Amino acid sequence: MWNAIIFGKEFYYIFYIFLLYSIFGWIYESCLVSVQKRSLVNRGFLNGPILPIYGCAAVLLYLILWDHRYQYVLVFFGGACVATALEYFTSWIMELLFHARWWDYSKYPLNLKGRVCLPVSLFWGLLALFMLHVLQPGMNFIIESIPKNIGEICGYVIVPVIIADIIVTSINTVKLDQLLTKLHGLRQDM
Repeated sequence: MWNAIIFGKEFYYIFYIFLLYSIFGWIYESCLVSVQKRSLVNRGFLNGPILPIYGCAAVLLYLILWDHRYQYVLVFFGGACVATALEYFTSWIMELLFHARWWDYSKYPLNLKGRVCLPVSLFWGLLALFMLHVLQPGMNFIIESIPKNIGEICGYVIVPVIIADIIVTSINTVKLDQLLTKLHGLRQDM
């Protein structure tokens, strides 16, 4: 499993890129929202300290743009397009599944149904440049520093934990959605 090649890259390497960027994404989002709200906020969708959308975006950017990282214009616009498409798709799916908006860019100029907007898309383009030229070399060092046999064993522990976290979070979110629907009905009845 760990030696499988996906788009010319080893699955082991892709898994740890996903995991590390998911953790960094969770730290970034939690810090940003905590500062904005002036209280500690767990911004992750899951209960654990990962934010999978950042891991997915990082893996996509890595797979698509790593070999072209010195073509700065391509990385900027490619990163902006990939991240924006992923953000729009994720927002749409989350709204379909949980009937709630997880973020709203309606107040920003040039937005598309409040799911994405041009200023944030440009930020994603800059972040793609930063990721491929500053963060990724550090990620490479971290991943290569872990002995592969230990990394594989840790992976076998981490994968079921993430799957369990996704299941528990989804069940709790659906139950919360049902509870809110009942409360809304009760409020209307009163």
